[in-house]
Amino acid sequence: MKLSPAGLSVLDDLQRGCPPTPGATALFHRLVTAGLAHPRGEGTGTLTVVIPVHNRPDELEACLDALGTRWPVVVVDDASEHPPERRPGIRHLRLDVNSGPGAARNAGAALCGTEFIAFVDSDVTISGDDLAGLLSCMDDPEVVATAPRIRPLATGRTNWLSRFADGHSDLDLGALESEVGPGKRVTYVPSAVLVIRRDALDDGFDEDLRVGEDVDLVWRLVAAGGRIRYNPGVVARHREPTSWARWFRRRYSYGTSAGPLAVRHPSGPLRPTFSRWPTLSVIGLLSARRSTTLVGAAAAGWTVTRATRTLRPKGIPGPDAARMGVAGMGWTLVGLLSWALTAFVPLALLRRKRRWLVVLPALVAWWNRKPELDPVRWVAASLVDDVAYGAGVWAGCLKARTLAPLLPRWTN
Repeated sequence: MKLSPAGLSVLDDLQRGCPPTPGATALFHRLVTAGLAHPRGEGTGTLTVVIPVHNRPDELEACLDALGTRWPVVVVDDASEHPPERRPGIRHLRLDVNSGPGAARNAGAALCGTEFIAFVDSDVTISGDDLAGLLSCMDDPEVVATAPRIRPLATGRTNWLSRFADGHSDLDLGALESEVGPGKRVTYVPSAVLVIRRDALDDGFDEDLRVGEDVDLVWRLVAAGGRIRYNPGVVARHREPTSWARWFRRRYSYGTSAGPLAVRHPSGPLRPTFSRWPTLSVIGLLSARRSTTLVGAAAAGWTVTRATRTLRPKGIPGPDAARMGVAGMGWTLVGLLSWALTAFVPLALLRRKRRWLVVLPALVAWWNRKPELDPVRWVAASLVDDVAYGAGVWAGCLKARTLAPLLPRWTN
């Protein structure tokens, strides 16, 4: 983004803490939307913590110990076989029928009268002070919710699963701060820890969803015009599965949410999106047929040329623009392979000498994340993880009678 002299002056006033003018407010929101600035405030307001729990007495005790006594707490027992022990000073609500986490959170929220509600899962540990830190994003009235980074809880174990989980947790959305929503770097945040304005909650979580209810709520809030912030400067810890069977069952379960979410949010980011020219380039260059390879080479040349023509007038040198075009084709290849693994496109579609490509997405993730696990075991676990998630996606799509999450969307 290139600012005019007047824009630079407004930005300087914002950084010095001057009272915002209408122009300064407009620039501020534009910078935040572009991901070039991140709001901070005093972080004041009243808050109540709502904890849904079902058959996790030990985890709940650890969660309550970590929270301390800074904020009032409501524990909603979702019809546990053995009700959790009641603590003095904490409000307890028991549901007679197990209704799922969404219904439990809604029941707890109905008892809250504070400005903000912090939903915290029972298998998460976060301090009351860290919850206060999340409120620093909420001074802007347009920000309706915020969430921290979720990292695996350190258990002292250093086995294969713990190392894989440390670099591959579904709940960990990375170290870069972002606005949340379709088209953003972070498309959703989980409700493992979610701070939300009470008056923005409206109908609350969709109680018909046992999985993906948090994604649905986040996308509804964004569609209603609210802003949601992901703040990795605050970190919560989550207990990960302790066995491979539990890990893969969770991945399968997460996958089943794709179909119902696609029905509720047909324009959401569930469908993979690919650009036509880079995709044609990749498919053509990987083909064993000479004629198709030549088409792919021509498409690759046009992709790089188009990137150069588009970016050079914006001040990006030609060689840098060309490298960006080549990088785009590389990420298109990784995205296509990831989609194929999820959609269960038979590996026979890749010629035998090309089958090594199926490990490329896992190798790229291993290189970027630098996990404390060798690439062979990382790739093996990632492939089985993809199969488990893909099976869940298929199951969810068939139940919801839609194939939308499996069908790519094309752009120019």
